[in-house]
Amino acid sequence: MPTPTISRTAMLVGLCGLIPFPFIDELGRRYLLSLGYQEQAKLAGRPLPDGAGWKLARRRSNILIGCLLAVFWWPIKKLFRTFFYFLTIKDAIDWMAEAAVRGAMVDRALERGHLPDDLDQVWGAIDHSVSKHVSSPVKHLLLGRKAPPLAEGPAPGGFEGLVAYVARYAGGRDALVAYESALDGTGADRLAPTQIASSEE
Repeated sequence: MPTPTISRTAMLVGLCGLIPFPFIDELGRRYLLSLGYQEQAKLAGRPLPDGAGWKLARRRSNILIGCLLAVFWWPIKKLFRTFFYFLTIKDAIDWMAEAAVRGAMVDRALERGHLPDDLDQVWGAIDHSVSKHVSSPVKHLLLGRKAPPLAEGPAPGGFEGLVAYVARYAGGRDALVAYESALDGTGADRLAPTQIASSEE
């Protein structure tokens, strides 16, 4: 699934999960995703306008509530991370998996000519599909869930293959199916206009 650009971006986004400062880690995640989307668009010959990559990289959330939760949750989370470092590794793997899935979705939108013109629709479809179908591959591993089988054709090797495996294990294949139906306005996952509406810039 991931191209070298998506794999590289996903790895860097995953490393942002290791940043021990609240807000800085999230800003780094969004910045790296934005750069990755811009590079994908350039390689596809459909460059994004200024700010479009940043817009595609955002998450739907209430900033005020998110900040308040971060202030109270951060000390507790850091205490747990002191004793259970695997939580930090889990964050890094989760972010890498999500970034790979989101990158594949941007690739599909570029291939179909939805970007840069249908920016809000593409973002709505990405956000909806990821929030509904992508979850922690570490959690799946601990629960003993088996990874879905490989698609037909040769599997990518090396780091790109590893990223593709983690993305599949996180639910990437189901997310891509839902994303395509949402983007095309078909199937059970089609988006209502309110779901496509943009949130914070």
